[in-house]
Amino acid sequence: MNTLEQIDIHLEAQEAFDFRRPVRRSSPSLPSTPMTKTFLIVIPQATRTETCEIPFSAWLPVQRIVREDGHGDMTVHSHDAAGQFHDFPYIPGAHYALEITVDENDAKHVLVAIKPLIADILARYTRKVAVPAER
Repeated sequence: MNTLEQIDIHLEAQEAFDFRRPVRRSSPSLPSTPMTKTFLIVIPQATRTETCEIPFSAWLPVQRIVREDGHGDMTVHSHDAAGQFHDFPYIPGAHYALEITVDENDAKHVLVAIKPLIADILARYTRKVAVPAER
């Protein structure tokens, strides 16, 4: 399984956090209102067979789309361990978290526009790691 298959995108409000279900959280710079939608994209920094080290500058094209097309804001979080950070629900393992708040009318359009960019970023910065043979 490649890193791209591990991306979790959460779009709706939920009581309890589950990676198969959406999450809503307000953004500190663009308050979540009935007119905005905040979603979280979680990207593991490592899997059993891959690792990715993404510089913050690599996210600039994604951030540009969020700001220009979605009239919103994006914050990139890089966490080197599992945990609960910035009032997010608990996330297992080291990860990048893209916290994106956009006008709710633009949310789907922005998501469609940024997915190929994220795929390209992951392809560029993900590398295979040697996995010992099982005996």
